Amino acid sequence: MFIEFGVPDTADGRWEAICLHTALVVERLRRAGPAGTALADTLYQVMFRDIDANLRELGVGDLAVPKRVRRMARAFNGRLAAYAGALERGNAAALGAVLDRNLLRDAAVGPATLAAVAGYVVAQRRALSAQPDQGLLNGEVAFAPDGATGSAEAAA
Repeated sequence: MFIEFGVPDTADGRWEAICLHTALVVERLRRAGPAGTALADTLYQVMFRDIDANLRELGVGDLAVPKRVRRMARAFNGRLAAYAGALERGNAAALGAVLDRNLLRDAAVGPATLAAVAGYVVAQRRALSAQPDQGLLNGEVAFAPDGATGSAEAAA
């Protein structure tokens, strides 16, 4: 992702990659009924407990950690809504805009790369959608292999 698509290999770039992939999993789990929604909520909680622990390990002060975690949670929720909305509408332009604004921020990529990233996201969503609900509920999540892409227009 960092080399192939030009996602910045920085703390922010890594955060954005985590947000994207977690958002895809959360969105898929929510389509797996009440048990999937409950697991998505648990994944969210575990993710932010881990972020809290990592910030503390990095030396962020105890008083600052909760504020940063809340800010990161709001950012994640915004990305989750934006990615899910663009994918549900099957809107390639909207998906490209969300990816450009978040995942690729500060990266100078051309339209072909942006289309490739959108195709990658669509392929990942398709791979997650093809997995049986019960497997996902058992924690069996498999993303599409590296290099897998799809048409951004086929987002839904």
